[in-house]
Amino acid sequence: MAELGIQLRTTEEAFAEQRRVDSYGHRLHAMLGALWCFCACGPMSMVEIGLVPLAVCYVIRLPRHSRLGFRLIYQTAVQAGVLFIAWQALSTTWSQNRTLGLDELVSCRFALSLVLLWPVLDRRSWLIAGLATGLLAANLGQVSHAIGTVCSVEWMRFPRMPHRNSGWWQPVVGGTMLTAGLGLHLPALLSGSLRERVLGLMGSTACFVGVLATGSRGAWIGATTLVMVVVSWSVWRGLRTGRTGTR
Repeated sequence: MAELGIQLRTTEEAFAEQRRVDSYGHRLHAMLGALWCFCACGPMSMVEIGLVPLAVCYVIRLPRHSRLGFRLIYQTAVQAGVLFIAWQALSTTWSQNRTLGLDELVSCRFALSLVLLWPVLDRRSWLIAGLATGLLAANLGQVSHAIGTVCSVEWMRFPRMPHRNSGWWQPVVGGTMLTAGLGLHLPALLSGSLRERVLGLMGSTACFVGVLATGSRGAWIGATTLVMVVVSWSVWRGLRTGRTGTR
């Protein structure tokens, strides 16, 4: 435990040093990170293109944040991700469909975003705002598709399965992404300030309705389970801490 405390202190010191020696570059890096988080909720072309300016900024600023970068490996999520990618690569050696295995391995390239965003994780509120705005844009895409379908306006519609509305995503992808968005908004709804609760309510409602519109049954189950788990946790936490408002 003491060693963990030392690691946390030295990591915070590295973040503070980076802000001190390169405050402008740090802000620019954070803005590009928020931009990519917005793009990550868009069509695949936006996801791919949005990584480019973020990667360029990361490389240019490398001398400024290199001391911080080495501490990324101490994060449990990163260690689990490295092990998963290594196992996926190893499994292609005995796979009967090696082409499919390599295609799935190539998808792991988006794990690079963890590395690129790490130097600005102290500006996580900017990154969360980028994700929330991107999810809102995706919900508006679903609204556009619905209006286009009802009013027979072709340019407002996306080529999707009949009776399914997932905006610019494929239905299964849309259900997965919006379930993740629900996980982003629910904590703000249940444990944030008054302003955060209002925004969380709006975001949670939009994502949950969006999940239903995709017609993805797996996402329906996932989203419903997520709501039940988060609400149960909030009630338990309120009872444990004696917060009447939460109860």
